[in-house]
Parts: sequence; C-alpha cells; structure tokens
Amino acid sequence: MNQLLTHLAVLETGQSPAIRYCGRLLSLAGARVDYAPAARGEELADAVEDYLDHGKRPSGAPSRDYDIVIGDPDSPWEDIAPQVVTGTVDPFTHTGSRADWSPSEMVLASVGGSTNYTRTSDGTPVYGFGRRFQYLAGTYLYTAIVSMLGVEPPAAPTHPRVRVANDEVVTALLPYGTTQYAYNGTATTVEQSGPRFVAACVDGYLCVYAGGSWADQAKLLGDLVDPDDPRFTAIGSRFAHADELGRLIQTWTENRTVSEAVRAADAASVAVAPCYELADALADASLFDNEVLTRQVVDGREVALAGLAYHVRETP
Repeated sequence: MNQLLTHLAVLETGQSPAIRYCGRLLSLAGARVDYAPAARGEELADAVEDYLDHGKRPSGAPSRDYDIVIGDPDSPWEDIAPQVVTGTVDPFTHTGSRADWSPSEMVLASVGGSTNYTRTSDGTPVYGFGRRFQYLAGTYLYTAIVSMLGVEPPAAPTHPRVRVANDEVVTALLPYGTTQYAYNGTATTVEQSGPRFVAACVDGYLCVYAGGSWADQAKLLGDLVDPDDPRFTAIGSRFAHADELGRLIQTWTENRTVSEAVRAADAASVAVAPCYELADALADASLFDNEVLTRQVVDGREVALAGLAYHVRETP
C-alpha cells in the first residue's frame, strides 16, 4: 500500500471491528496510528487482534494532538478540536428504526439480503460468519476520512464529521436479493448479470445492459429478433452469442437519436443510459455544487479540476 499518509497522526478510540479495520488501513497508508487501551473491550481471537492492531501502538495522549480521530458512536467527541477529521461507523442508520440494534455478521447479512445470495457450490446457503461486513464499512470510513482531509472544516463542526452506516453499506454495495428485487422485481441474482454494449445512435452513443428479461429486450428490438431464439433466451447463451446480439442492438440504434432510444427502452423496461462526453460532465452544475469538480485558475484561465467525490452531500 502506498505510504501517502506518513505526515498524519491518528487516534483510534473505538473497539468495533469496523473502526479497528479503518485504523489498520490508515496505518498501512503510512499514518502513525495510536489506540486508546481503554477502548479494547471486545475479546477477539489472537490472530484477529494481531491483524487489526498491526503497526499500531497504545497511547494515552489527548485527542487534540491528532489529525484524525476515529471511534465508536458513543466515543467522547465533545473535546475534539475543529480542525480534527473525525469519523465513526454506526451499526445501523443512527436516526432510523434500527438505531439501537446490535450488529453481528448474521444480522447484517440478514437485513442486507445476503443470506439468500452467499451459497456453496452445491447451493447450500452460507450464513453470516466472521466480520467481513464490518471490514467493508471500515473501508468506506477510511476512504471518506482520507477524502475529508482536503476539505476546509467548518468553524464549529459537529463531531463526528463522517458517519458510515454498516447496514446501508451492505445493502447498497453488494448485489443481494433485496437490491435485486427492488430493481428487477425478482430475488434471483442472475438478474444482476448480462452483456453490456455501447451502440452508436444518430447523435451520440447509448450504453445498453442486456441482462434481465429477454422478453423485454425482444419486445424492444421488434422484428430484428425472434423472442424464442435459443441464442438469447438464457443469460449464459446470451454471453456466448454476445457478438451477434451486439450487432442487432447496433442495427436498432443506428437510425435513432439517443433520446428516442432511451424513451423506447424505458417503455420496454430495458436498462439503457446515454454515454456522456466530457463536455456534458463539465456542464453539469450539480458536480460543481457538490465539489466533485472544482473551478480553479491556472495560468490565468479558469479550468475544471477533479474535487473530492466523497464530499457529495446530496444527489440531485
């Protein structure tokens, strides 16, 4: 891992696996990571302790001596200086109906729908074990914390400045049954898979996702295809004949504008999206409002530079 954070000092005050894994990643990136010995309450296997605490050292120094402080939601945040970047992982959204629930791999797997997704080669469900979902949340926290280092802190910030909800990480990131059902009306995970194509339209390009229902795609392509064509009815055979399908899609798009193709695909419940060019992105005001892009003056002229994607506060 690149040693990019050697100039930073981190205090880890939490005991949850998510917080400790975030601390591990900060240490691997070169930061000096101290932990408060009093925060070590949960008993973990020796190998797990060694893994999570690799490169860290115990310390009793006050939080004001650090650039970053990470801790559990109930950590003492009130005495931390405004310039310190702080973060925590809530097991469940801290303002939601599950705010007082206790996390475990099994609970997180259940609310995220993954108990229906993780299976052995013979189809036997593999239920929650270990701490992989907590480590996943720790990775999210690490990425957001590093992104916040370049953001000017408010005069009177509310600590912690970064909050990650472990249940939302599981549900949002991983292709589990709950997410699949919300998007596709089915809990089968095969719906997440399928060939992707970029096809030329009269005035631009269209990205086409050819997974999901073949009946919907056949309806969209009309006379160009046979709804019962065995090359395309099943996902596996669709992958095997992706070149043929791509040519059919190109034939369908080549005499349509992008907007015409999008409207037709929406009506047929086929997933498509316009391919945006750089000029389109630079014209999107929301990217500047949320500091994903920033305007800077370089050599006397204004240019757009990449900002901090994790500083996005709202999605328009």
